[in-house]
Amino acid sequence: MKWFVILGVVVCLLFVGAVAWAEEEIPNELTSEEQAELARILGIGPDDSTNTVNVDIPGAQCIYPKGAWAVITKPYFFSCNLDPCAKVKVEASVAQWVTLSLSATEIKWYVLKPGCYDTQWLFGCLTSNGDVDLVFSGFEDLKKTDANETIPTYYKYWQWGGPWPQWVRASDFNGTRSITEPILGYVFRIYNKIEVSHLTPACEYADPNGATICVTLKEQKPWVKPS
Repeated sequence: MKWFVILGVVVCLLFVGAVAWAEEEIPNELTSEEQAELARILGIGPDDSTNTVNVDIPGAQCIYPKGAWAVITKPYFFSCNLDPCAKVKVEASVAQWVTLSLSATEIKWYVLKPGCYDTQWLFGCLTSNGDVDLVFSGFEDLKKTDANETIPTYYKYWQWGGPWPQWVRASDFNGTRSITEPILGYVFRIYNKIEVSHLTPACEYADPNGATICVTLKEQKPWVKPS
């Protein structure tokens, strides 16, 4: 019996090592579906906007399709016996825009037996003409709805072109990722893992207060107001 236990431990260690090695070997490539979504995001125009904003610009006139506003001022009039010369000036204040696409925003596990389970949860694509912060908050262990018992929950965050990440506990996943002008598209994935033990009671579990993924535009113009 002792030898069977030792053999089992060795097999488990070899399996864990093989999984870790496999993760390190995962290529930095996008799937065809992810490539198609990135191409779609890069081709989005003003008419595809899913939100509207207000502007605080006195005297501005809207230029169709609400992609720009113009303030036209300072008329000129000359009447005399000399050659007129009017000085004109054109300026542009370009607001920061952003597109964010997430392949999913919810995950529901249906667990039949104890074990450690993981999956790629979502694929994200972000574009902007200025610097942004990608802020993750509220990620916690899944908690039993009527008690304090929890399921250990882990996440990992991979960005296209970056190193393969390690799993971190849910609370350590929270934080800010600063992104510099992702005009050509910033692509990321989020993976989720749960550990269900033999001592985990049969019940419903959830992230107690839910979590959020927010984008903060760091170079927005003061004349752009929320709708």
